[in-house]
Amino acid sequence: MRINGKRIIQKLNKIDFKGWTKDKLTNIFSGRFSRYFGIAIALLVIILTIVGIANALSSPTIRSIYSIDANTNCQIVNYEDNIAVINYDGATILSTEGKTVAGVSCQMSNPKADVCEDYLLLYDKGGLNYAVYNDDEIVYQNTAGDNIICAKVNKNGYVILTTEETGYNSKVSVLNSKGKEEYFWKISDGYVVDADISPNNEDLTCAMITTDKGVVVENIVFVDTDEEKEQARITNEGPMPMSVNYIDSGTVVVVSDDKLCAYDSDGDCDWTVNYESKLLNNFQIDQKGNIVLALSGIKNNTIIETYSKNGRKSGEYTTDTAIKSLDVNGKYICFAEQNKISVINYSGKPVNNYESTKEYLKALCFGKKKVVLLANDGIDLLKM
Repeated sequence: MRINGKRIIQKLNKIDFKGWTKDKLTNIFSGRFSRYFGIAIALLVIILTIVGIANALSSPTIRSIYSIDANTNCQIVNYEDNIAVINYDGATILSTEGKTVAGVSCQMSNPKADVCEDYLLLYDKGGLNYAVYNDDEIVYQNTAGDNIICAKVNKNGYVILTTEETGYNSKVSVLNSKGKEEYFWKISDGYVVDADISPNNEDLTCAMITTDKGVVVENIVFVDTDEEKEQARITNEGPMPMSVNYIDSGTVVVVSDDKLCAYDSDGDCDWTVNYESKLLNNFQIDQKGNIVLALSGIKNNTIIETYSKNGRKSGEYTTDTAIKSLDVNGKYICFAEQNKISVINYSGKPVNNYESTKEYLKALCFGKKKVVLLANDGIDLLKM
């Protein structure tokens, strides 16, 4: 259909703008021009409808997917793109839509969890019970000989279990994928803060605290479990070790209260990141070895810094207020601050955010548009 522009102009020139009468309006919108005008209006309505639908689809939605008892010491972790809800009775595995996938029974008074790929470890910190879950089944459940200090699982299902020990300060045990103890080390010269086992099951690293004439000393101890001997020990006065994390079989990252250090299996330092007098509030290390630090800012806010597994800085983002929660997943980082939920990438570029009327305790990242949120009374799903 072709529009005759000349005829339209001729009709427009006949309009008497001094007085709009019914006859004149009828003349203007008569004939072929009225058909063109009607088509234009119809197209405009269609465009506005499409824009409205697109805006509706892109608008954030939030809904409750799971209710919890406000008195329950509940935690949530990401397990194989599902939600593991950890409480006193064990874990309930939910899909992100709130459907129950599985359950893991483990009685705990202070429930804790660790995840590595398709393994989920539950343990009672300060208690005795622990359990390992994998591929829709409980691999084993067991009771420690003494109170559990900390525990971790690697991608092969090996568990490093640190407990109290009568006559010693602590005991570190390496359990194979069936739960059998393959190695143990009873420690009397220090207090273990954290320990981890390498992805190839051959090495373990412990972060310990000792004192020397009233001065706190950080001890990072490297042990070859095959040869059953201490390979190296690094001591530093002042810093407090917080966590030990293998990012591959040859590199372990030690998180202290003043810096990050990456060591090889011989105890040689590969790289260091200093916090430059900022207080470490939170940190996350993803499965590829990328590191995310949440450091305190001078305006009661948080500075989020990201580093590659080689210690090179990837990005930085400064929040408006102090964050309550930090999580990483794939290419994205999410965090909760007061009533705001935000998603950024590893370069520090904002991707999504949502202002809520509700305060949340924790946010789990499931990509740039999906976040699972833990509140006192339940779990919500946010789609942005």
